Amino acid sequence: MKNKIFTLVFLLTSCFMAHAQYAFYFNDNIPVVVNGDTLVMPWAGGLNCPQFSAIDLNGDGIKDLFVFDRDAGKVITFINSGIPGQISYRYAPQYQIKFPQGMQYWTLLADYNCDGKADIYTYNIQVGGAGITLYRNDYDNITGLHFTLVTSTIRTIWNTQNENLYVSPVNLPTMVDMDGDGDVDICSFDTQGNIIYYHQNMSLEDWGTCDSIDFKTQISCWGNCGTNSNANCFELNQQCRLDPYQMDTTVDRMKHSGGSLLALELNGNGTKSMIVGDVVSSTSCAIFNGGTPTAANIDSQDCHYPRLDTPIYIHTFPACFYVDVNNDGVRDLICAPNASGVSENTNGVWYFKNAGNESIPDFKFQTDAFLQNQMIEVGQNSMPVFVDIDGDGLKDLIIGNYGYYDTTGIYQCGLSYYRNTGTATQPAFTLITRDFAGLMQYHLNQGACATFGDIDGDGKPDMIVSDTGGISGGWIAFFKNNSATGYPMTFDNPVRTYQNIACAGYSTPQLIDVDRDGKLDLLIGNIFGKLSYYHNDGTLTNPVFNLVTANFGGVHVKQYSTGYSIPFMFDSAGSYRLMVGSERGAIYYYSNIDGNLGGNFTLLDSVFNYNSMNTFDGTRVAVFGADIDGDGKMDLITGNQLGGVNIYVTRNYSNTNSSNNIQPIAYVFPNPSANTFSIKVIGVNLSIEGLRIYDLLGQEVENIPATSTSNEITFDSRHLADGMYFGTVSLNTNQTVTVKIIVQH
Repeated sequence: MKNKIFTLVFLLTSCFMAHAQYAFYFNDNIPVVVNGDTLVMPWAGGLNCPQFSAIDLNGDGIKDLFVFDRDAGKVITFINSGIPGQISYRYAPQYQIKFPQGMQYWTLLADYNCDGKADIYTYNIQVGGAGITLYRNDYDNITGLHFTLVTSTIRTIWNTQNENLYVSPVNLPTMVDMDGDGDVDICSFDTQGNIIYYHQNMSLEDWGTCDSIDFKTQISCWGNCGTNSNANCFELNQQCRLDPYQMDTTVDRMKHSGGSLLALELNGNGTKSMIVGDVVSSTSCAIFNGGTPTAANIDSQDCHYPRLDTPIYIHTFPACFYVDVNNDGVRDLICAPNASGVSENTNGVWYFKNAGNESIPDFKFQTDAFLQNQMIEVGQNSMPVFVDIDGDGLKDLIIGNYGYYDTTGIYQCGLSYYRNTGTATQPAFTLITRDFAGLMQYHLNQGACATFGDIDGDGKPDMIVSDTGGISGGWIAFFKNNSATGYPMTFDNPVRTYQNIACAGYSTPQLIDVDRDGKLDLLIGNIFGKLSYYHNDGTLTNPVFNLVTANFGGVHVKQYSTGYSIPFMFDSAGSYRLMVGSERGAIYYYSNIDGNLGGNFTLLDSVFNYNSMNTFDGTRVAVFGADIDGDGKMDLITGNQLGGVNIYVTRNYSNTNSSNNIQPIAYVFPNPSANTFSIKVIGVNLSIEGLRIYDLLGQEVENIPATSTSNEITFDSRHLADGMYFGTVSLNTNQTVTVKIIVQH
């Protein structure tokens, strides 16, 4: 379906006001504080099973960070400020749309044609699959970052036969120059995940250049080794033949598929060794190459690598990546889960700083929440709502989730409460608790989604929470608010099976007066992608919810067999509109609701790309809206399968840059900084006329006029105290752009 109404540049011609157009823009300038620390990228959207590669996204010569998360099939991009010796990434979603859409399972970057630009190797989703698709990075100074398909299926010569170079959707290959000749070779597991195939790139040998797709499977048992039944360890000194099934049959092989490979130097002898993860293991195994670059021989191993520091321990199927993340010129080790839904989803990305060099690395453990500790992260399936919890008139943030994974395989679900500690026009959020209302003690069954409203007529909002019951179905729980009006919410013990409302699996409720009779009704989404409508047949003080239909409005957002619908109905200039989050990551947008409650609503749009940068926020998206900045227009927040949130504020569309109808984007670099900052604004014919800097209390601390006609301005921050500030950049187009500045001496 074409982008008709809704691409979160969401051109609502009459949705919010009768004669105005509005667009939603991603806003990473709303501060979030957790445990006293201001998060650098709170709205980046979470991580579950990320895969890391280095790439220069913006052509400044600095390696930025590309992340592909297996759990959501999502590209996530971070710009690197390049501060020597520091991790200095900022979330930069505008680059995500530059990458091919629809990539699945795994995506890794390496320079295949020796032009200095990182190219894309990704799982082949074409008919037959289980292989590699290659895209070339054709970045240029005019069009910026863009990619061209080179081949949908990389082939290899196997014993004179031209065959698909096999990589399963479960496994992770490694792309690196194994033999030292300058072109990129590929190593991958066999179909059963037992032995490592070495696919030599013959491009330089046969053609004298790097850019030919010319592979030959030289060794079907690289390093003379293979996995065994002892989880992640290897059998060494195996007899290698071209046919892998002619290997030593006395070895107790694992007969499974699921392994990750990372080739790198480990022992200083000029050969590539491997760090290997396995689907049945929590640890990573380093296998050391005592042979030569062209004749590998694994002669030792460490099944709890790195044994001399903190060994990698990720509950299921670790995978490791080699990227210089702290700008010291030496690549570091990042390890993360490679199995969707069965491993750590909050503290799961391990960062080991390389205190050695690239010939003999020395990996020192730094954190088990790399990047995750700088963003809102609630595990899996975040479901956010805005509501005034403490009675101060400001919209606070409550985030439900499917759960935090623990090593017993149980998801502990709850509600996170972020109090709005800002003002009516400049929101800011501080984490108060990850267990709002003590929900975890009730052990709700796989998922908690909250909705608020006064359903008993006492003038105070109550809470209803889904007790999803997983696939099989569940109930909803009622929490009565006992606080005095204008005071923080306090609740009775919940009524766990409230009014015996039995829901389909993964229920997601919303309280709203559907038929406008003055009483709140219930909409409930579910795993099947439909909406159930429960009408309140009771009174203002004694609600009675009865099922009217399990197919409200004909809404059906099923992708395959499931849909995971999450409703958000709202009033727009006297008419109801309905947004429905879904498993596929689209937000479905409906009208024709009033006066048509028993009919089918009009679907205005159902697209993946629903925001101003046409990025994809992730699968199982949830959406909620409220005016959080006091401009009289609704802002949006989205949750997703990765457990994070993205936030979008509304701007008057007619006030955007007239030359291209796109709100200018401002970059701050380096950020954080101790000495000087530069701010650059991107847009057609834009120049900066001045900069005002404010502290978190809204007090102006700097007023800096521009000294030349330029789209960049630099200022000295040495006299400013450590902390977060906001900068308002005035432009020659009478527009302003707000940026977040972090001073850190």
